[in-house]
Amino acid sequence: MPAPKDADGVRYLTGGVGQDEAAYLRKASGDYSLRLTFTGSGGQYLAGVDMHIYDSRGRQRFAAVSDGPFLFVQLPPGRYRVVASADGKEREQTLVVPAKRGVSSTMRWTPAS
Repeated sequence: MPAPKDADGVRYLTGGVGQDEAAYLRKASGDYSLRLTFTGSGGQYLAGVDMHIYDSRGRQRFAAVSDGPFLFVQLPPGRYRVVASADGKEREQTLVVPAKRGVSSTMRWTPAS
């Protein structure tokens, strides 16, 4: 099963390839304040997504490549710009991580986008 990793002092967990690994990650998701899922146009899961997360001042707080369709990151409360690239296409979202419970989001890549 995937183990937590560290990128510049930020703890994260990524993976979810296969049923057992996906179930393991879903159970661990509550330990992280930002929970991202990556999907393609048909709802299929994506891996190898290049991720960058910036704080409200524009400073990069996190960068990594996902090992599977799930990426969970432990960030302090605040507003973040999430930039993800897959299949040569970039997606961007602004998300607010609350003080309690965290936030979940799905980033989708479609052929027309």
